[in-house]
Amino acid sequence: FRDLRTLKALLTNPTFVLVGLLTLVVFFTRMGSRHTLLPLIFTASLGMSATQLGLLLTTIATVNLLLVVPAGSLTDRLGRKTVVLPGAVLTLLGLSMFALGQSVWVFYAGGVMLGIGTGVIGPTPAAYAGDLAPPGKTGMTMALYRTFGDLGFVFGPVILGFIADATEGIFERVSGLGIAMLFNALSLILVASLVAIAAVETAGRSRPRSLGG
Repeated sequence: FRDLRTLKALLTNPTFVLVGLLTLVVFFTRMGSRHTLLPLIFTASLGMSATQLGLLLTTIATVNLLLVVPAGSLTDRLGRKTVVLPGAVLTLLGLSMFALGQSVWVFYAGGVMLGIGTGVIGPTPAAYAGDLAPPGKTGMTMALYRTFGDLGFVFGPVILGFIADATEGIFERVSGLGIAMLFNALSLILVASLVAIAAVETAGRSRPRSLGG
């Protein structure tokens, strides 16, 4: 019963729910846009080789890796909410460059932008979840946080693939794959804006005794 009370407290806490949705859309972006749509756009639109695609994905991952520690430090110093929206905006710019770009160099620039954006925004949900964990319930809290992320992993490719198929041919200059990626970008901005506006800042605060309020 204690576990059920903890789950209820977490799922009725508006800040935790917003953080969960942010986690969902970040993972949605990773699996849906970066790992599913991007290879299709890169090869279909530009006819580039597997080697060039691998280099692009390596660029994104490398930028992410280099920013994880600095972004985590920034989140601690400036606050959780402060970095969410800038990271989402940079991610939107990167995804938009993929959706609308017509050259390899635009794609590589978009890769750098996406790497920076997701690198900045990535550590924030985990830090938020750790802050919101009730005493002795960190494991359950992080498991629930990760469940939101796994939902993004599962549904990202399916939803974006459906949007890509349903919108193919509607716009002359943007493929269905591009439209799906733009949908992803706008979804991320929407959720990040909600977190920036409505979530309670937790950086520097003591861990809560209860999440019921």
